[in-house]
Amino acid sequence: MLHEQNAPIFSLLPSLAPGLIFQTTYSNVIVKFIRDEMARLGQSQPTVDRLEHVKDQLLKSTLHSGEYTLEVDEQKSLILAYAFGEIYTPALALVTGKHITVQFWGAGEEQPGQPMIRNCVLNPESCDPIFFEVLDDPQIDKRRGVLDVNPFLQVRGMVSKLGLLLNLSTFDLEELSDLMAAPENSGGQKALFPANLGVPTLETLYERSDNGLKYLVRAKEPEETKTNGRPNFSYSSKSIVDPNNWFCSCSDFTSASFVIHDASGSDLLGDTGHELLSRLFRAAVCKFPKSLPICRHLLAVLLMLFNWDTAWNAGLVRVCWIRSETEQTELRL
Repeated sequence: MLHEQNAPIFSLLPSLAPGLIFQTTYSNVIVKFIRDEMARLGQSQPTVDRLEHVKDQLLKSTLHSGEYTLEVDEQKSLILAYAFGEIYTPALALVTGKHITVQFWGAGEEQPGQPMIRNCVLNPESCDPIFFEVLDDPQIDKRRGVLDVNPFLQVRGMVSKLGLLLNLSTFDLEELSDLMAAPENSGGQKALFPANLGVPTLETLYERSDNGLKYLVRAKEPEETKTNGRPNFSYSSKSIVDPNNWFCSCSDFTSASFVIHDASGSDLLGDTGHELLSRLFRAAVCKFPKSLPICRHLLAVLLMLFNWDTAWNAGLVRVCWIRSETEQTELRL
């Protein structure tokens, strides 16, 4: 079944994309890392006992339990990477790196809010067309490291982002000094992470068991500058994606689209019953090729749509309200 025409899009994507990206506490990420290290080390004592001691302290602590970060479901990600090949990792990086802007068109006087935007994005038949601007390309930091790096040094770096210090003599977790404590922001509240320690970024790990190496892919968030009061992103290019008509303006997509378009959305959907894909294709006003082309930009938009609420709550979604060709406003929602 997975080798059938369009199977990755109509079978795997609806099954695996929902829940691919989820929010979790940063302490849970560290606990998971420690558990993985303990499983890898097996009966290697006393290292396992010391890791167990650190893990128990994190599980009992409620001091930083409300600090959230994003995580990717590793099993789902592995299968999607196999299904979509080399475009999957850049697509995921485009989503997590905040490279996608929803272009909300409308000349009304009332600024659209989150409920209206959500309804128009996920129910395209009920609103004016929605387009997505995808900034090209995500900066992907690829590094190679050895798996047997001292786990305590890794844990020490991770817990520092929670304002904690791992004592390498006693393996106790201690509060960082006032110098390293999180500064207060303009509202008098403690910042989520100390500015001098940096904010943890989403990391997707790919491991090669044959030679003990792992590959780290991390999406970097675009740097924003202001020009005449408007946001300005310095990128070599950008692409416009219209998922309702299965289109992307990039050359990779358009070069693969020079084929006969003689299939309707209903023809392609067949027996698939996924609600989101059904709404997208049934709202289309064009014909499609029987074998659908796909690129990293279109895949990124689809991944975001399947994880819309998580992406929105995590601040991954940018929205631009376009009232006319000369009047555009980036919404701060």
